[in-house]
Amino acid sequence: MDSSIIFEHSHYVENVLEHKFLGQLCTELWRKYPGDELQIFSAEIDNQGFDLVLNFKNVTRHVQLKTKMLNSITDKFPINQGLPKVPSGCVLLIQYEPEALEIKNYRFFGNSGGCPLPDIEQLPYAKTNRANAQGFKKLRPKIKKLPLNRFHSEMSIDEISVLLFDGRT
Repeated sequence: MDSSIIFEHSHYVENVLEHKFLGQLCTELWRKYPGDELQIFSAEIDNQGFDLVLNFKNVTRHVQLKTKMLNSITDKFPINQGLPKVPSGCVLLIQYEPEALEIKNYRFFGNSGGCPLPDIEQLPYAKTNRANAQGFKKLRPKIKKLPLNRFHSEMSIDEISVLLFDGRT
């Protein structure tokens, strides 16, 4: 598939993948804990670095979602410096097959529920996507670049549900 189609429809693709993730997570938690419901809240404004607030069995997670097409060479992801300041912040990378928008696996960056995000201060700052007239890309002072190798290896929704809510990393 031509990646320009994904780029052109990036908000649509991200929303589809977010809904698929939430459906899988709700199904997995229901399978493990019948009758216990996941509470889901969406951030209206993404100024603190999280897209979702998830609460399950008295564990609250502030989740930044990132997506990556399979076979994409992307190896760094922009992370807002506000994410370590919120309770149980974490980053969830959804790796997907672009033809059918099928989620293939997940990768996780964070700690167990109740613990802050691992330190990101030493990470380099991200730069703007577009250069100015002189060809210079300015630094984004609130955004760090998180390398792919800082995430856990590829995981299933079962493993992600454990990391999010069962307190193990």
